[in-house]
Order: sequence, then structure tokens, then C-alpha cells
Amino acid sequence: MKKAKLCLSYGEISIGPVINLRIRDDDGPPYTAFYEITLSYLTAMFVEQVMIWWLHLRGDTELAASGLYKRMKDSEKLSGLWPPYSTFSTSGEAIAIEGNLHIAKIVATDPKALYMQSMSFLTPLPNSPTPKQYVFASDYGKRGRYDPGPVFGWGTQLSDLYPIELEEMAPPETI
Repeated sequence: MKKAKLCLSYGEISIGPVINLRIRDDDGPPYTAFYEITLSYLTAMFVEQVMIWWLHLRGDTELAASGLYKRMKDSEKLSGLWPPYSTFSTSGEAIAIEGNLHIAKIVATDPKALYMQSMSFLTPLPNSPTPKQYVFASDYGKRGRYDPGPVFGWGTQLSDLYPIELEEMAPPETI
């Protein structure tokens, strides 16, 4: 089975502290990494995706999604250490330490169980569109033969959505 290194890098660059996750071949060029571990390629991909979701759920912003990548210096972009889709802006080095511990906790499970979990997690979702629902001619209404279902909120007036019965109000009684 092909081996790869999952590298967790931390750095303080022109836009502030950032953390990066990268998978590189075991025999690839060395980069300075805050933490790295050698795993099977599939397991490394799984752990990388789990860590990316963990960072998203913590509230750390991805450089590509936040537009921070555009504010980096050209020398930082050309170095190749901070690709925008797997680099996150963080509040400090504590996030890198937590990430290191989180990776160690994931990898500490049984290797076979982790590999099987990786296989099921990385299996692509089927691309089957929702089948059209046939509606009989008597039930066509205004939408046609393939009815997408109830449509709400298309009224232009409040009375279209909530029919109100008009009642003539009696004049107030005088005493």
C-alpha cells in the first residue's frame, strides 16, 4: 500500500497566523512541518478531510473562502507552503497543538478499522437525480404534468396567502 505523509504546518505570515494541512509522497521534498505522520495514502486523505471539517466547525476561516489569500505577499504565494484550499487563518499556535492532538487521537485507533472507515467515508455519493413525480391529468392545476410539489409564498398580496372575510363593522354603540 502506498504511503504518504500528512503534514500539519503552522506559520505567522503577513496576514497573521495560519495552519495548513498537506499530503505529500513519502519520498517527496521535505518541508518544515509542525507535525507530520506517515500513513497509507487513503487514510491520510481521510484524516485530512476530518481535520478540514474540524477546522471549519471551530470557526477558523479557509483562505480561499475568506479572500485572505489575495492579501498575501507574492513571495508567500510562490513558496507553495500555503495553498488556499487547505490553509486556515487561526488565532495562534494553540490551534496547531490542538490539531496535532486531534490527529494523534484519530490515528490511535486500530489501523484496519481506520482503513475501513476511510474507505466508507471517501466513497463518492451516487449521482442519481430525484425522479420526476407523475401527476394525473385531473390534478394538473396550473403547474403542469410534472408537479414539483406545493409552492408557498407566491402571492403578491397578503390576502392571497391568508384569505380574509370582509365583515362590515357595526358602528360603536353610544351610551
